[in-house]
Amino acid sequence: MWPLPETTGEMHDALFVDGICISRKLVVLIAATKEHVVSRHLAESECSASWAALVMRVAPPAMVATDGGAGFKKAARAIWPDTRIQRCLAHVKRQVVRKTTLNPQLDCERELLKIAKALPKVKDADAAARWLGDYETWCSRWERFLRELTLKDGRKQYAHERLRSARHSLNGLVREGVLFTFVEM
Repeated sequence: MWPLPETTGEMHDALFVDGICISRKLVVLIAATKEHVVSRHLAESECSASWAALVMRVAPPAMVATDGGAGFKKAARAIWPDTRIQRCLAHVKRQVVRKTTLNPQLDCERELLKIAKALPKVKDADAAARWLGDYETWCSRWERFLRELTLKDGRKQYAHERLRSARHSLNGLVREGVLFTFVEM
């Protein structure tokens, strides 16, 4: 075990948090600025109790960027209730890529992939508004397509479940207001 960083009480406008898996039962949870690690914690998993152990040693920042794990979200709500959350846009893009693949076959998938790839390039309020407009246009354009049903084993189910899942995820992030927190701040 290496020594933990001392708790300084230093305030930060923004922190970045993430977990690095070392092995199946060991993860290093890290809170950092762009310049240095503020604190770290060794844990068996990224559960809320593990994140709470890290978060309790760090002064609440104005904003924290995260990959969106449920454990961190729960710990942050309890310990840093006034801290604004910013979802890592690269992680959000990867989440969509997992649903569409990098070589989508359908126009609907290609359009959503293009929109997702634009996320990490958003740097200001105008670009955020354009991205939200493009995404809303995509949702409207493909609404009927995404409601199409098919029969599988005699039961009706949505024909484009992976795309519906990607849309559902993005809708949740838009609704929570965590995609462009950095622009507002």
